[in-house]
Amino acid sequence: MSSSLKILFTVIVAIAGVSFLAYSSVGDIEYYTSVENILQNPDQWLKHKTIQVHGIAHRVPSRGTIVDQKVTRTFFIQSGGKQLKIVHDGVVPDTFKEEAETVVKGTLTREADGSLMLTTVGGEQGIMAKCPSKYEGRKITQ
Repeated sequence: MSSSLKILFTVIVAIAGVSFLAYSSVGDIEYYTSVENILQNPDQWLKHKTIQVHGIAHRVPSRGTIVDQKVTRTFFIQSGGKQLKIVHDGVVPDTFKEEAETVVKGTLTREADGSLMLTTVGGEQGIMAKCPSKYEGRKITQ
């Protein structure tokens, strides 16, 4: 086999490999948005497989309820005066509490009454919570 044929074959294999990786990763894109963006145009967000939504947690139960041997929590996240219902199965981070800055990752659906609900991917990947007091620097008094 001549060297130019080997180079051509190598380039073709490399292009095919990169094309396959690009094509297979297209469905794995996760969009990041806020509650008010979802409620302004819900149809745009309903078509995506997984989205991440940023907001402030409200009506967080102190304990989850057990449904089908899973701990389930239903709460709301707010942003810009709008709120979105969240259903999460599994563990939550220690920093997750009432009024915690939160990012939830899951699938947006429309309930029978027309309201929107985000069901998280579950487990520790479904909720990311920030506790501002934990990450603020110590104040220096003089």
